Order: sequence, then C-alpha cells, then structure tokens
Amino acid sequence: RNCHTIASSEILKSFINETKENRLVLKEAFKNNDFVTAAKISHKMLPLFRMIGNEKIVCIMEQLENDNHISQEDKEYLLDAIKNCIDEGTHQKYVLNKE
Repeated sequence: RNCHTIASSEILKSFINETKENRLVLKEAFKNNDFVTAAKISHKMLPLFRMIGNEKIVCIMEQLENDNHISQEDKEYLLDAIKNCIDEGTHQKYVLNKE
C-alpha cells in the first residue's frame, strides 16, 4: 500500500466514525424534537456533505441549520441518506485496504 492509499483509508475511517456518531445524535434529536441539537449537528456536517455533492441532503441540512422544522419524510430521508453515505464510505475503505 502506498502513502496515498493509507491517507485515503484514514480519511474514510474518520468520515465513517464521525458521521456514524453525528447520525446517532441527529436521530436522537429528531426523536426528542430537539431542533437546537439538530441544527448544531447539521451545521457541523454541512461542509462535508456539500463536498460530497448530495443536493437534497444539503438542502435538508440547511433547513435544519436555520432552525426550520422539517417533515417526518425528510427526517427519514436524511437519516437513510446519511447511512447510505456511511455504507459507501465503508465499502470504499474496504476496497482501498485490499489494494
């Protein structure tokens, strides 16, 4: 494995761990109707998801960041979409580690 592969694997590991933790906090915030925490977590996650380029995730997070309530459908979509990003990151890390 070269330095690029190791660095990429470490970046993915960090993304996976942080995003899993943030997703759990967000899920709990939704459960408790705690939109202050949801706004803080969305603010924290937004830069990364802007880089990833998922416009719907970014749009929902921006609504949350601005203390706007979102629909139950958007909450479920957001949690599922974040989980899919975690799963994709996990897969990419596995592929990198096989190299």
